[in-house]
Amino acid sequence: MKEKIMNDLATIWLAMMGFCLAAIICKLTYDFVGAPNVFKQKEVELTQKQKDDMCVAWWFDSDLTAARKRVCGK
Repeated sequence: MKEKIMNDLATIWLAMMGFCLAAIICKLTYDFVGAPNVFKQKEVELTQKQKDDMCVAWWFDSDLTAARKRVCGK
């Protein structure tokens, strides 16, 4: 009787592990095949005025002395 119960518990445990493994495989398959590609970045088109404003802001707001020290090590 005890052996039968242990066999039944082992069968239930193996069935649950199989179910969990199947669920994990389904989830990974969906993530790699069905989900959108999150690593692909969309290109952003800037107008010439936006580019000019960005460059001017970078030029005048930059700490060039600190940048030179980081790059040159001096």
